[in-house]
Amino acid sequence: MAFIIHEKDAPTELMRLDRGIQHRLVNPDTGSEHIDVHINTLRVGSGEGPYHYHSNAENIYYVLEGTAKVTIEDVDHIVGPGVAVFIPAGERHDCMNAGDVDLRVMEIKVPHHSDFILTPREG
Repeated sequence: MAFIIHEKDAPTELMRLDRGIQHRLVNPDTGSEHIDVHINTLRVGSGEGPYHYHSNAENIYYVLEGTAKVTIEDVDHIVGPGVAVFIPAGERHDCMNAGDVDLRVMEIKVPHHSDFILTPREG
């Protein structure tokens, strides 16, 4: 069934490592069978996220506000508003707030029921 949801009305949960809040827009709880779309709001100085990969899901980070450092396969990328980052299944990655204001990133993951495999950083 189709639906419309506003970010302020979406269910929320704390992000891993208590780095901020996730607004869960589209997922099985809100009616999707295949996709997960949420907005992550990461606090200034909240640090690196868990370095991980999904063996069975593709990710997209789309920066709405702030500056992100997205690490993919141990290469850092500094990105800002209007930039989309595509991460294929199996590639190690994380995202952190690299700026002096809250970072707002829309994350899209397909399929929604992906695994989350922690992995060590190189070097």
